[in-house]
This record gives sequence, structure tokens and C-alpha cells, in this order.
Amino acid sequence: MALLATYLVGGEAENGTCAGMLVTATGLSFLTFIKDLPLWLTRTAAVFTVVLMFFFFSSFFQLVPTLGADWYRAPGSLTSLSFLLGAFLMIPLMSEFSCRLKKADCPRRKQRGVAARGFFTVPDKVQKQLS
Repeated sequence: MALLATYLVGGEAENGTCAGMLVTATGLSFLTFIKDLPLWLTRTAAVFTVVLMFFFFSSFFQLVPTLGADWYRAPGSLTSLSFLLGAFLMIPLMSEFSCRLKKADCPRRKQRGVAARGFFTVPDKVQKQLS
């Protein structure tokens, strides 16, 4: 929500697409507070998070040619700052949704009888110590 406020205070709120993307990012961040998200919603949120991250980076780098040497201190820099921060803040959201997709007690994997071994899973020895 702070990113959206930063963008709106920056004075360039006439671009509805950018404001919509920031509202979507805010909604995705609130989804992480829900403990048991359905698998389809977790996958959809993960895809949207990646798309938003690339959108924010793209928007920031399109503004780079117009920025000066001390762009972060300039009065009109809140828009570019919100895009840059938004891109980097998507990384923890991607991590959260990725971890949810890889968790070992995924009901879909149990139904198919697939072992809960993935590329980024906890080793069996550590898993036994944790449980």
C-alpha cells in the first residue's frame, strides 16, 4: 500500500495502468496473509507476481533516460522510486508463493502418490529433525 501511496503522491496518477498494477501488487501481498490458499490461486498469484516484477523493472528502466545524477532526491522522483521498490518487493512475494507451491504436504501430490522431492526441498535428515 505504501508503494501505491508513493505513486499517487508522486503526481503522475493519470496513468491508470500503473496504478492498477500497484493495486494488484498490494492485493497479492495481502494474499500472503491467508494461511491455506487453494493451489490454483497460489499458482495464479505466483505468475502474476512474476509478471508484475518484470512490469515494474520495465517501467523503471523506461524512465531511466529521463533521470538525472541525483534522481532519487529530485522532487518528481517518487514515480520512478515506486517502480524500482515495487520490482524488488515482488521478490519476497515470489519466494512466498514458491514455497507454498513446494511444500511437502501438498494434497495434490499425495493424491497422485508422487514423492515430495523437488529441486528445492528440505533434505530427509533435516525434515525428520524438524518433525
